[in-house]
Amino acid sequence: MAPGGPVDKIAPEMLALAAAARRAGSIRELAFVMVNRSQAVLPATLVLFWRRRGGRGNGVLTAASGVLAINREAPFVADVEQFLVDRIGGADRPPGTAQRLDPGAADAADAAGATGAGAGAPDGDACAPARLAAQLPPRGLLLPLAVRGGRLLGGLWLLRATAWSQDELAAANDLADMYGHALGALEPADLGAITWRMDRRRLLAGIGLGIALSLVPFEQTVLAPATVIPRDPVVITAPMDGVVERVMVEPNERVVAGRELVRLDATTVRSRHELALRSLAVSQAELLRLQQMSFSDPEAKARLGLLQPMVDQRMVEAAYTEELFRRATVTAPAAGLAMLGDPAAWRGRPVVTGERIMVIADPGRVALEIQLPIGDAITLEEHARVVFFPNGAPLAALEGAVLHQGFEAVLTPEGLLAYRLVATLGEGEAPPRIGIKGTARLHGEAAPLLLHLIRRPMSWLRQAVGW
Repeated sequence: MAPGGPVDKIAPEMLALAAAARRAGSIRELAFVMVNRSQAVLPATLVLFWRRRGGRGNGVLTAASGVLAINREAPFVADVEQFLVDRIGGADRPPGTAQRLDPGAADAADAAGATGAGAGAPDGDACAPARLAAQLPPRGLLLPLAVRGGRLLGGLWLLRATAWSQDELAAANDLADMYGHALGALEPADLGAITWRMDRRRLLAGIGLGIALSLVPFEQTVLAPATVIPRDPVVITAPMDGVVERVMVEPNERVVAGRELVRLDATTVRSRHELALRSLAVSQAELLRLQQMSFSDPEAKARLGLLQPMVDQRMVEAAYTEELFRRATVTAPAAGLAMLGDPAAWRGRPVVTGERIMVIADPGRVALEIQLPIGDAITLEEHARVVFFPNGAPLAALEGAVLHQGFEAVLTPEGLLAYRLVATLGEGEAPPRIGIKGTARLHGEAAPLLLHLIRRPMSWLRQAVGW
């Protein structure tokens, strides 16, 4: 379309541009439409788009017609940006006001807008660098892109060799208004401008509300790893020094009272018991012989008083060895689950009296063992509330209460210092399986919200700088 053509030839192209601008999903897509398709309405040799980042600042050159990407190192880019800063600066312009801006006219930016019939700017003294004026066409038209309220978002600079007609200047106003609306819809919210436009009363009200919320007390909570353990289990220990011959049960096997659990090697005990029985038989026979002789032999009667204590001692030794022989087989004192390691690992293993071998636990009576890291330790009241989330079913939370707390931190198997806590679980709920691991949420005393926010940073700061 030749410059100065009828308006009815511009209208269809304007509608096509408006549709393309609405379909743009990003500022990059919109910039491509503006610099490469605006020539359908306003024929130009070169179209440059500059944008104010976040709606503030002097702006940077973002796109150019016929170019895929702007080379930020090129002197031409710096010259164009500096020229636009000098001629326009950071001031906001009313939306939809197109104006002539020739690279070689110093007074072009101050010319009247294109809304009137005589809008224009005469040529004047050159204000652009000579190298920039030599690279640009002599006639320029600037379309400031703004949103309602006059906030300038960017601009479109069209350059060519011929002058601009009145019809093109009128179309430029409509094009600037359309592109400004599209750019404003894609431009992210200018949080800095919004903040600075707040009046003092609203700002003080916001600060007061924030202080008030920071002082509102909230219940402190902390998370810690937890494991389901038996409550009041029966500990099976070695009844005497010896060697384990065989473990009679498997791990997690349900046993009844009186069931054989462990058998110790009784070879030595059996020998001692047999020897004690023989010694007792010999002593009893000798005592019987002296009792029969004591009726006629005064000397035999005198020896009775020495032999009787020896017989009593032999009887005690026989009873003791019999008890040791009986203890060589350990039985279950109560029904429950046998909790132990690998039974084969116990075979042939020497044990001492009181050494723990296994535990008999009631699956219906369980507790929760919690390892609270020292960095997360908070003040807990007596019977503080506990919520347990099993790893296998994190949505099936179980309620409980702290039963007792360790006063001294111990080293966990993971190598961390933590306080050991034991908690009970709800009586009315189905108890979880012993050994299940999960996460426990401990509920502590109420504290201001500010303490919740700065507790961890303050703890880290003290450890880092020793303050």
